Amino acid sequence: MNDLNPDLSVDLLRRIDAACDRFEESWRGGLVPKIEDYLALFRSDEKSSLLDALQSLQQELTLRNPINSETGPKTLEFIAVESSDDPPAPQTREFLEESQNEKINDNKTARVTFRVIAGPHEGLGFTFHEHNTLFAGRLPRAQLRLEKDLHFSRHHFRLEVNPPTCFLMDLNSRNGTFVNGERVKDRFLLDGDIVSGGRTKMVVSIFDPQEVKSKPATTSPKAAEVRQGPAPIPTKRPPSIPPKSEAARKIPEEHAGDSPVSIPGYEIHEQIGAGDLGVVYRARKLSSNELCALKVLSPAAHTDEASIQAFLRQASVLNQLQHPHIIRLLELGAAGQNIFLATEYVGSYNWDDFVSRYTPEKRVRIACGVMSQILSALGYAHDRSLVHRDVKPGNILITRKDEKLVAKLADFGIAKQYTTAGMSQVTRDGDVLGSLPFMSPDQFLNSRDARPTCDLYSAGATLYWMLTGYEPIPLDGHPCKFLAILEAPPTPIQQHNPSVPDALARIVHCALEKTPEKRFSSAAEMRHQIKAFLK
Repeated sequence: MNDLNPDLSVDLLRRIDAACDRFEESWRGGLVPKIEDYLALFRSDEKSSLLDALQSLQQELTLRNPINSETGPKTLEFIAVESSDDPPAPQTREFLEESQNEKINDNKTARVTFRVIAGPHEGLGFTFHEHNTLFAGRLPRAQLRLEKDLHFSRHHFRLEVNPPTCFLMDLNSRNGTFVNGERVKDRFLLDGDIVSGGRTKMVVSIFDPQEVKSKPATTSPKAAEVRQGPAPIPTKRPPSIPPKSEAARKIPEEHAGDSPVSIPGYEIHEQIGAGDLGVVYRARKLSSNELCALKVLSPAAHTDEASIQAFLRQASVLNQLQHPHIIRLLELGAAGQNIFLATEYVGSYNWDDFVSRYTPEKRVRIACGVMSQILSALGYAHDRSLVHRDVKPGNILITRKDEKLVAKLADFGIAKQYTTAGMSQVTRDGDVLGSLPFMSPDQFLNSRDARPTCDLYSAGATLYWMLTGYEPIPLDGHPCKFLAILEAPPTPIQQHNPSVPDALARIVHCALEKTPEKRFSSAAEMRHQIKAFLK
């Protein structure tokens, strides 16, 4: 998409980008999407630009992810890319019957499908075979755009899909989101549920190959639509998400007590941290006698062996990152039911304690120096097509070497790669803890497709916090924290710290722009401007 003609309209670029996203999603789901089906959804004067983009994407996907020729390609289930100018062609909006879907997928692939059964967009449908996040609303950037339903909010609700699990969260919409007639704030969706908002109703179909033998006949959409009362609550929460009461950062049961988990080749000392993804210990790697931070993950209870192996393969790319301001990876591996990674150990300063001894002017120089080093690390990673996706104060370790401050970026890529093996945990108020205040709106809306500009937003939010001690957008007390990230402007930084120079304030707020195109074009550009304040 970077090669598209810059003279094209913003609306057309967005629709082409959405078409390419769905093309790639279908491809990665093991299907063979037909370019001509996508072209049918665009005007004749737009088809040339779309064709160029899709052909380029198809060539890239073929080189990187060839479809298995032994099993043969699958038929494309459904394509739904809506143009604001021309409605989708009728043949592309017809939804395949469930029996056809099961035959196409050979009863082996879990999937979640949404089909609009009432409202201005009746007939529109979406099928998901892998983890994805999207939001529904009237804005052009909505992946599930329902602009013809004027009773729908700009940001109406968010979906996180990890087949066969699906979680819906209302974004404080004006007219509310309903599941089977009950207004909800958030809800795990079940097969046959009717989701409605504004004048739109859509039925949810969930296919789980693990339950296909024991599952009773699926409730028909019409029967589900007239069913009285709220949807039944699952007897147990879907396995990929812990109950809300367990979302706080605490030690998993197998790690509790005085006997920490045993990892061959490591001498484990004390626990130094714990989070949703596991427990971190200070340890010693016996083969090199090197101190390290050993993070032990336990995804075996949440996913299958194939996903664990995929996590290890994806995480192994971190071994390619050799940069003075990126925590060095020592080893990735598995031991029993645990996945672990070992990184260099860095004893870090507490930021507030460290800067409290300096004047406000000195604090500005120190913060800019730290962020300059972090942007150097981000630029290095971005050049290698890697996006951190979790830049925040807690992932920046600051130490002193040869009387100079050294900042190192930690947990590089883990959050994104772990998300692909399960739900992202960016779904419910209170579950995100440290990340949401530093997350860009575009990453929240589509975490799967986070770009380098997401890291630049997070870097700007982190620099804001370093300079002031406050988060850019106050989330406490807001009726919907997620909607605040999408719509609320950041508090002017000089309200919290008048010592911040005007030029630096403009740099920070440029990084915090809601629209990615309005931020810096690269980490190098942002770093170049910040370096002026190191003198």
